[in-house]
Amino acid sequence: MNLKLAAFVTASTAFVSINPTLQLGSITRLAGRRCTMKRARWIVLTLIVCTMIARSEGGDRDTDQSESQVRKAEEELTSALLRGDVSALGRIYADDYAHIGTDGVLSHKSDRISEFETGLRKITYLRREDVQVSIYGTVALVRDVDTVQGSFRGKDTGGRARATRIWLKQQQGWRLVAAQVTALSPRNE
Repeated sequence: MNLKLAAFVTASTAFVSINPTLQLGSITRLAGRRCTMKRARWIVLTLIVCTMIARSEGGDRDTDQSESQVRKAEEELTSALLRGDVSALGRIYADDYAHIGTDGVLSHKSDRISEFETGLRKITYLRREDVQVSIYGTVALVRDVDTVQGSFRGKDTGGRARATRIWLKQQQGWRLVAAQVTALSPRNE
C-alpha cells in the first residue's frame, strides 16, 4: 500500500470518527446499494486495519534500509581500521565518540585517531562473527564477536572479544558514537 493511499485511509478514518452521520450516509449508499449498519462498521474497520498495515509496512522498509546502511558503515569501519585510514575514521566516528577497550580504558575520537596516525596502534587482522544489528529509529546497536590481531605501542595484541557498537543517524549519515569491547577467555566463548 503506498503512502498516498495510507494517508487517504487515515484521513477517511479520522473524518468518519469526527462526523459519523455524514459517513454513514455515504457508506450506506456504497455502489448504489443500501448497506446495513453492520456492513458499514465492517467497512470502517477495514479502513482502520488497512491504515495500520500501511504504517507497519513503511516502518519495516525503513528499518531494512537502515540496517543495510549500518552494515555498510560497519564494513567501512573494518576497512578503515585495517588500513589505519585516519581520514575515514574521522568521518565514521562522531565528534563525541567514546571507546572502552578490553582493559577498561576510556578513549575518545581524538585519542583513537592519534593512535593510528602515529603508528601506536596497528590492526593487521580483524574478523567479525555473529553480527547482530538492531535498529531503534535513528539509533543502531551492533553486537558481534571480533577476532583481532595487531600491535599497540610496539607490543603484539590480539584475541577474541565481544563488542557492542552504537551508531547514530545524523545528517552526514550513520556515525559511530560509542564502542565497548570485552575480552573473551576460552571458557566464556
